[in-house]
Amino acid sequence: WDTAPGTARDHVRTAAAIAERSLAEARRFVHDLTPADLAEGGGLRQALRAVAERETTPTLIVRVHTEGSPPDPLPAPVESALLRIAQGALANVREHAAATTATLTLTCLDDQIVLDVTDDGRGFDPRTPRTPPAPEGTSADARGHGLPAIRARLRQLGGTLTIESAPGEGTALSAAIPLEPR
Repeated sequence: WDTAPGTARDHVRTAAAIAERSLAEARRFVHDLTPADLAEGGGLRQALRAVAERETTPTLIVRVHTEGSPPDPLPAPVESALLRIAQGALANVREHAAATTATLTLTCLDDQIVLDVTDDGRGFDPRTPRTPPAPEGTSADARGHGLPAIRARLRQLGGTLTIESAPGEGTALSAAIPLEPR
């Protein structure tokens, strides 16, 4: 390293910028991978059951319900997005809700598939931003955490997100993705 004044600082800034870009690229790569629970076979229902089993602890019980039959096969990007949304929503329940129960409900309709994630936790005001700002040089969607990541996944598939919650009332998150009519 050159020891001229300011040069080491410039090298550190350059290294930090490279590291930030590399981290953002790694997150984008992971975002696009097929989740392991889907790669193992068994479809979305089985993958949701596996996630629920892993997330169930002595203080949080996670249940799975399904209604209707998804098209066979369900498009891989839709399966992947719904599983990642379930994982992200349950991470939020675990980290923020202080819930004792959470339920994943997968509803398959003719023209859409809907994943509802409900909990009996402390709830929040969905109109109040709760996520900290993304690190400088990245977007909130690129961070890959929480509601911004869920919204980004749905936006890519033309889906919608609805959140119903109030302090002390628990939370209900509904992610709907359109499908080709059967």
